[in-house]
Amino acid sequence: MLDPATIHALLNALSSHDPKDRRAARAALLTDGLNIREILRQIAETGNPAVQCHAASILQLIHEREILETWQGLRRTPEAQIPIETGAILIARSQCLELQADEIFHQLDELAATLRPRLSGNLDPLDALNELLFNF
Repeated sequence: MLDPATIHALLNALSSHDPKDRRAARAALLTDGLNIREILRQIAETGNPAVQCHAASILQLIHEREILETWQGLRRTPEAQIPIETGAILIARSQCLELQADEIFHQLDELAATLRPRLSGNLDPLDALNELLFNF
């Protein structure tokens, strides 16, 4: 894993006039992407504006790669075995960097646990869901 000083140096190299230096720095940052994500987040919030911009850009590329790899993994899964919420969360995450799939799955499980007892009566499932979501 790259250390913070090396990450800063690579981010600074993204401003180099030499395209070879920029490509090498980008490749090094993306190669270690998931491992350095938290350090990049911290850098993107503080310090030199140019470095902040580069850190945010690399974070976006790491995020896009992660989404693409997950999507490609889902494409190899038989369609009947892909939970609809997995696809929906992946689509949402492709548009919002901050969304965490585990957190969303947990929230969905909590909603399901709250909804389950309401389905035991004669109430229509859609009505029960609407009541839960819109009639607190």
